[in-house]
Amino acid sequence: MADEQYDGIIKKAVLAAAAAGPLVLAPVPGPADVAMGAINGIMLVAIARHNNQTFDEAVAKRIILGVTAGAGAYYSGVKFFLWLVAKVPGIGMIAGAGATSTINVAVTLWLAFAMVDLFERHDSIDADFCTEFLSREMKPGVNLRKLKRIKDFMKRLGG
Repeated sequence: MADEQYDGIIKKAVLAAAAAGPLVLAPVPGPADVAMGAINGIMLVAIARHNNQTFDEAVAKRIILGVTAGAGAYYSGVKFFLWLVAKVPGIGMIAGAGATSTINVAVTLWLAFAMVDLFERHDSIDADFCTEFLSREMKPGVNLRKLKRIKDFMKRLGG
């Protein structure tokens, strides 16, 4: 299957991820991350079901927690910094929420395309293999292939 077959699933997750950005304005750090875990877990289940995999919400939660632990130090540090930025009244709040939305969207897209690759390459996947694969794919770093897929996705959406 091609990326286009997942556009509906990914679009919903991306919109939800962008909408979760203002949660960085919460008085304590964390609500945005909790929301992102739920959004990405739901996306994982939808992509898995699209590929006739039998992942349920409990398995998705375990995988998302494992992936977060794998690449979590980097993302947690960035998110905590943005939470601090968002505590500055005015421009800090706008910058913190905007940057958080942007990072949420980027991470959701990278995770979505990693999931698509995973399910396209393997017929049967257990939670441990999925966690290991996605953790490796979600390590910070941008490559031309990721950027091209994101550009193509945005183009298909008319953006």
